[in-house]
Amino acid sequence: MFFLDLVVIGILEFIEAHSLKGHSLKTLIEELGALLKEKKLHFILLHSSFFFMIFLIINYEISSFLITTALLVKALDIAFKLYLIKRIDENGHFSIINILGVPDIAISKSLKYSGIVIYPLLFALGAS
Repeated sequence: MFFLDLVVIGILEFIEAHSLKGHSLKTLIEELGALLKEKKLHFILLHSSFFFMIFLIINYEISSFLITTALLVKALDIAFKLYLIKRIDENGHFSIINILGVPDIAISKSLKYSGIVIYPLLFALGAS
């Protein structure tokens, strides 16, 4: 049963990564901002692996450092995205240089899909 839970976390992470078409941080945040503005429920469901991990922690009564770390990293990821979305101007664009002081950052496929490995792995190591 536990293996199935890890597979579900991986699938939810894959859906999140595959749903976002942005190839740079700027386009990704603009896409997420438009999604949050138009379809709030879809934005929340896009991060369903976070809520599923909370459910598993409560269901299995797990209190491990690695699982807490996985949950914290996921929460910080969502919070960082929401912070950047909040900085989008009224035209639906934002300047990453003005906010972070760095040029637009390209997001490789390996970075985009890294959550498929990281979160189930941290969860498995923490639960064992």
